[in-house]
Amino acid sequence: ESTLYNIPLLGKLGEDISVERLKYAITKAGQAHPGLNTRIYMDENGEVLQRISDDTCIVDVIEMSDAEFAQRKERLVRPFELLGGKLYRFEIYITPSGNYWFQDIHHIIFDGAGLGILSGDIRRAYDGEEIETESYTGIDIALDEMQARQGEEYARAREYYGCLLNECEADVLPVRDV
Repeated sequence: ESTLYNIPLLGKLGEDISVERLKYAITKAGQAHPGLNTRIYMDENGEVLQRISDDTCIVDVIEMSDAEFAQRKERLVRPFELLGGKLYRFEIYITPSGNYWFQDIHHIIFDGAGLGILSGDIRRAYDGEEIETESYTGIDIALDEMQARQGEEYARAREYYGCLLNECEADVLPVRDV
């Protein structure tokens, strides 16, 4: 029910920006970043898991009056439905005084660095360039880490650092004089 982890961005579009081209560009860039379609769910054992859905990136184009948009701006940023819902919003507002682009992405699937990459991909797609789909995603990183934790090298490292840090309090790291 919180918006603490939302990453919102609202901008007024220049008069030379084509709404249809922008919608296409956002969709293409969204397809290149499958992590945007992450859905979080709970299995029958109560364990929280994530899965990437095959949904197409959705961009809503909404026409409204300036007064309606002024009211809507007050509630653009709203909580995401964490279990089962999509964790992003891409909306283009068409008003008599100009067009606006709003995006809001939950931090659980995106961060500031990712936002820069996505914005660049949207710009390139808008300019007609092909966008390459991510070949190694955050989910791939998590799966690789889970697999690494099952290996012998991880077990040796855990034993080594366990011996090295066994006298330390859990919330204090040792200091080494240089």
